Amino acid sequence: MVQFKYRLIQALRQRANIFWGLFFPLLLATLFHVSFGGIMDTEHFETIKAALVTEESNETFEQALGGLDRNILDLRKMDPETAEKALADGSVAGIFYSGQTPRLTVAKNGTAETILSGILRQYNEYVRIASDLAVSDPDKIGTFFQYLQSDDTDYIQNVSLGGSSYDTITDYFFALIAMACFFGCYTGQALGEQSAANVSPLAARRAVSPETRLKSILTDLLVGFIIQFVSVLILLFYLNFALDVHVLAHPAQMLLITALGCLLGVSFGIFVGTLNAKAGTRVLLTTALSLFLCFLSGLMYGQMKQVIEDAAPIINRLNPAALISDAFYYLNVYEDTAAFASRAALLGIYSAGITAIAVILLRRNRYASI
Repeated sequence: MVQFKYRLIQALRQRANIFWGLFFPLLLATLFHVSFGGIMDTEHFETIKAALVTEESNETFEQALGGLDRNILDLRKMDPETAEKALADGSVAGIFYSGQTPRLTVAKNGTAETILSGILRQYNEYVRIASDLAVSDPDKIGTFFQYLQSDDTDYIQNVSLGGSSYDTITDYFFALIAMACFFGCYTGQALGEQSAANVSPLAARRAVSPETRLKSILTDLLVGFIIQFVSVLILLFYLNFALDVHVLAHPAQMLLITALGCLLGVSFGIFVGTLNAKAGTRVLLTTALSLFLCFLSGLMYGQMKQVIEDAAPIINRLNPAALISDAFYYLNVYEDTAAFASRAALLGIYSAGITAIAVILLRRNRYASI
């Protein structure tokens, strides 16, 4: 208990790690809210000018866009050359290409372009739902399309976040929570360095203390986990109550995924911290891998998971950051307990595996001299 107390104090004094694990996600959440807040509120923004180019007949897609015309979109049918010129001179914000696989081209990143991208993703989601129903329950396809064509869209939008309708911008916040869990790797790395006698003088002193190696390792792991778990809890409460992004509709399941994500992040950090490499190399590895996995989960580009799903879906099934954000998505949006459980189980396997590796490596370290 005494060791836990002082290790906790030592970890909390690592201000840079606390910044990345707690304050940076809070800052990023605030920036997301300022940038995207109310972006799908059609009563407070002008219609977005977009071009529609028919490469191959897809009446379903064109009808879906037509339903948004004059409400969200100012849609204009054009030939490819005219559309490209309009995009280049700023007359339209994007070009929808109708075909077997609809696509979108934009010239820059901005609010209008994000909305257009969200429209395409929402359409792809509806197509995926219809395809799944065709396999699992064909009798419901008719009902599904009836709801799509009616004004009562509860069938699709009822899977909401705490009572407010879902929009694609929420994916960024799910990816942000995954990033916050992973940023426990910074605290974990510091704790790992303080446990490897070949890395830091403090670790050398700890190695010759009467404290058993296993107890010391588990204490560090618990300290890092508690710090990061509390940090992510603060982020969740900030999102839910301050920014009105309802992520606590299912608190028990959310806490489970958050705990597994934090354990994975801290364990990975401890593992990197014990590597016999230069300090800069360890920091680079921690930062690069964390940000790369978060990028693939949609943190920097909201459509990235969909791009990967179309090209190499196995990456989404293996990427732990994507597993975290997907678990939030299936829990809060679709309330699909089976999909949620499968991702939670795989995330638990990752967390247990990395934790076991970190513990084994630290326990087996032997030093000729200290």
